[in-house]
Amino acid sequence: SLVDCDVTDAALGRVARMLGRNGTLTELRLDQNRITGVGAGELADALRDNATLGVLTLSRNPDVGDEGAERLASMLAANGTVHTLDVTGCGCSPDLEAEVEGLLAGRAEVDANFESLLERLLDDDFRVTGIDLSGRRIGNAGATRLAEALSDNTQVRQVLCAIDAQSG
Repeated sequence: SLVDCDVTDAALGRVARMLGRNGTLTELRLDQNRITGVGAGELADALRDNATLGVLTLSRNPDVGDEGAERLASMLAANGTVHTLDVTGCGCSPDLEAEVEGLLAGRAEVDANFESLLERLLDDDFRVTGIDLSGRRIGNAGATRLAEALSDNTQVRQVLCAIDAQSG
């Protein structure tokens, strides 16, 4: 997490280059820094082909503006891995914020924790009777995989999948 760390576009350029080579980072929080549309654009370019980063938050970077938000929206159209992108308080128009939300709608949030849960559901020694997936966006593919994993499980009696009103 690099929240409120005084990160500028210059430093973000180095982070963007790292993302082009890094195959393990799944979450990057850059809220409340000094990132502009130029830095957000470099980040968007680096994420076009990144297959691991699922969460990117840039909230409260008011100089990202429409320029940066447009480049991030374009990145989302090319990158299916990012499932969470927060640009609130980034100085972009409400239309662009809505476009980002629309591009993210229905994206699955299937991460290592969910994968581990699916594996454990297949284990006969897994003795859990309830699973709470509230607020998680597992999507159709995740729901199908969960149903398959539960098909032979005799322990789980309840699965909660409520949507958090703030996360949509």
